[in-house]
Amino acid sequence: MAGDCVVNDGTDEEAELREVPCGPDTFEVLLRIQVTTDGQRCRSLSPRSTVNYVHDNPVDLLDYVLCLRKYS
Repeated sequence: MAGDCVVNDGTDEEAELREVPCGPDTFEVLLRIQVTTDGQRCRSLSPRSTVNYVHDNPVDLLDYVLCLRKYS
């Protein structure tokens, strides 16, 4: 959800996000875009975001993108 913070326990190529309290070295969720795997949508829908996470589920209705930025 927007305002939550996450860390990546995986790699850049195989991210495994985990929700954590917001603080240093975390990423804040600015926007969750449902039913898409187009991470480029963050550029127009959440211009403050600096990185995105794409969840590609075998069931397309469960796909989503998280627009993120380094927590400050």
